Amino acid sequence: MYSDFLGKPEKNCAKVLNSEDRQAIDDASAHLYFKICPSELKRILSQRSYDKKVIPKSEAYSNENITYGGNIPKWWTPSKLGDSCILYIYFDQDIDWAEHLYVSFDSTTVYYRDDRY
Repeated sequence: MYSDFLGKPEKNCAKVLNSEDRQAIDDASAHLYFKICPSELKRILSQRSYDKKVIPKSEAYSNENITYGGNIPKWWTPSKLGDSCILYIYFDQDIDWAEHLYVSFDSTTVYYRDDRY
C-alpha cells in the first residue's frame, strides 16, 4: 500500500506500522501509519505541491474523526505526534483527490490519509 500511494521508498527508510485500505466502494479514505527517515519525507514531498502548516494537538485530534464514508481505524491518531505537528495537504480538484500527511517535527513518524471523494 505504501508504494502504491507514495512510490517506492528509499532502501531501509520506511516501516509501515499499520494500514487500512478502503473497505468498500463508498469508503473514500485509506489510512497509513509509518516510520521513515527524514530523507524519505523529502522524497515524498518532492512528488507533489503540498501545502504545509503547523497545527496544534487539538486540531490533529479533531481531524482524527473526519470521514468521507467508511470507518476510521482506532490506531489512526495524529494527535499522538505531540503538542503540535506538521500537516502537509495535497488536493487535486480535477479528480477530487486529497492526501494528508501528519508529520512529527523530527520527520520520522507519519500518519497518512488518502481521500477519494
